[in-house]
Amino acid sequence: ITDGLSFLGRAITERLLLHGYTVRVIVNGPDDLERLRVMRDETASFHGRIEAVTAKLTETESLVDAFDGCNGVFHTSGFIDPSGISGYSKYMAEIEAKVSEKVMNACAMTQSVRRCLMTSSLLACLWQDGTHFDFPSVIDHSSWSDESLCKDKKLWYALGKLKAEKIAWKIAENKGFKLSTI
Repeated sequence: ITDGLSFLGRAITERLLLHGYTVRVIVNGPDDLERLRVMRDETASFHGRIEAVTAKLTETESLVDAFDGCNGVFHTSGFIDPSGISGYSKYMAEIEAKVSEKVMNACAMTQSVRRCLMTSSLLACLWQDGTHFDFPSVIDHSSWSDESLCKDKKLWYALGKLKAEKIAWKIAENKGFKLSTI
């Protein structure tokens, strides 16, 4: 789990543990290790089934090493800004897309990885040109927000999720592993 210490990451970790899986959580440094220790204490009945691995989300080789031996990857990391969505910048959108690309390439390069689940946002599909408001009954990876509109309106969070999800689908389709986005 690329952000197993977030609210969502912790919930996924707990569900996987309840279903008998061993969970590997990517950590960034000492602060994350302390938070993981607290989580391990809270889930003591699953002793030995939560593993920490240090990896850099911006380095493919680091991620390949972290994913080695995993059947699936939950890519739940994303930028959380203290200012909320309004504080999300164009730079953050670019980093989010770059990290998505690195994670997906690492999934493709890691022999054990068969599938990836990535958290995205409805905003990756919501922003259209405004001339009509007809949404399909099913929104899937072919229903995209308008990238130009996102840039023009400075909808950086939507742009980040849009670009991250598009690159993820492209890599998954080209490299032949299963991807789901929520």
